Amino acid sequence: MNKKLLSILGLLAILSLLLVSCGTATTATPDTQVVKETVVVDATAQPDLTGDVTIWIMPNGPTPQELIDAELLTFQAMYPNVNVTAEVVGWGDAFTKITTAVQGGEGPCVTQMGSTWVGSFGAMGGLHEFTAEEIAEVGGEEAFVPASWMTGMSDGTLVAMPWIGDVRALYYNKKVYEAAGVDVSTAFADLDSYRAALAQIRDAQIPVDPDDPSKGVVAPLIIPGKGDWNVWQNQLQWIWAYGGDILNADMTKAILNSEEAVDAVEFYVSMYADGLTASDTLEMNSATTDERLGKGLAATELAGPYVVPNIRDQAASGYTVSEEDIGVAEFPAGPGGQYTFIGGSDLGILDTCESYDAAWALVKYLLRKDAQIRYGNAVGLLPVTHEALEPFKSDPMYAPFIAAAAKGKTSAPSGQWGAIETAINTAFTSIWEDVAEACPVQGEPGCAAPTRDLIKQRLDAAAATVDELLAS
Repeated sequence: MNKKLLSILGLLAILSLLLVSCGTATTATPDTQVVKETVVVDATAQPDLTGDVTIWIMPNGPTPQELIDAELLTFQAMYPNVNVTAEVVGWGDAFTKITTAVQGGEGPCVTQMGSTWVGSFGAMGGLHEFTAEEIAEVGGEEAFVPASWMTGMSDGTLVAMPWIGDVRALYYNKKVYEAAGVDVSTAFADLDSYRAALAQIRDAQIPVDPDDPSKGVVAPLIIPGKGDWNVWQNQLQWIWAYGGDILNADMTKAILNSEEAVDAVEFYVSMYADGLTASDTLEMNSATTDERLGKGLAATELAGPYVVPNIRDQAASGYTVSEEDIGVAEFPAGPGGQYTFIGGSDLGILDTCESYDAAWALVKYLLRKDAQIRYGNAVGLLPVTHEALEPFKSDPMYAPFIAAAAKGKTSAPSGQWGAIETAINTAFTSIWEDVAEACPVQGEPGCAAPTRDLIKQRLDAAAATVDELLAS
């Protein structure tokens, strides 16, 4: 899920941790303008603890195995009698493998889980339910970003500890906005001013390359279409901004077909028909949109902090826009408020683990301030604890993500979420197909957005499916 980062980040992390494992050292942070932290290895922390612990992680960062092995060097210095083995599991295989493990099959002691999966795995049983005493050991709920904390819940019980956070914000090309005469101090105030700014960029027809008109003009906004893996995540922020949601507060009924939700979806897909997005939006995915922004083909993109290292290291990413040309703003407020999507990954301990104390020590270590800062820097995602986020607040590119995290929301912590996600993804994919039918060629006569009635029909069908799931 994470984007390509500079491979030297892994080397820096390894060098830093080699120093740290010998005593006190200063973290060699990547060039992200984040304040350096002093890391102290607590050699007295249960040095006699023993056990074998396997941890599954997903492909975080450019060299996942190297980065997690580097991070574990410090843990091994603290607990020399604990044998930790990290295994990288592909995102495509992870859900099935974790399902088997949670249901009593062969698996690890500790596993990373996509934050939206936790509710489903928790409902299956087989994950350790963290006690009040354990929660207190990591600082309590108040130590964590609220929306990140909620990702670890399954039907009211904490079955996973938040680990690394994905927060969404808007990247924008300052030169394009300036060339179009857009005032960025007001452009992102609310959805109306945001749409007006995009229209102004569209009308200005800013060339990608002034010396070569054949390269076309800059797209005002770049968004993934129906082929993206996270269609529902892309849509959800707009629904929240209009005051809608997927489920009601007690998670007993679907409300994704409310008037507010229909308004939001109508606003979102109409931007394509109005020429505010790229002409090939329907077939794009998140990797494509990131690259379009980085190569100066788009004025605006909604994405996570994983794009920052790519912007700062053009040699690794192939991006052509400089850091000085890119700004970051919070997602605009809508009639229902200002929110952003918070995702990321959590850590769960399986009940089948035979070395629980060692596994819990590992989870606690990965939530330490220094480990959060170091690993977050390396893989391009944010820490989930308030104290670990502090150094990022002085960084102009990360600061908007920190501010947005305070207004973050996430998927409902329902044990049925996996099936719910499938149902809503189906609806949103169908709506994009309706967009393609209503507007086969953007900008040509007859191009229009799907009717409100058709959007409502799609959302009604999804809501009915979700209600059946909740009643089962």
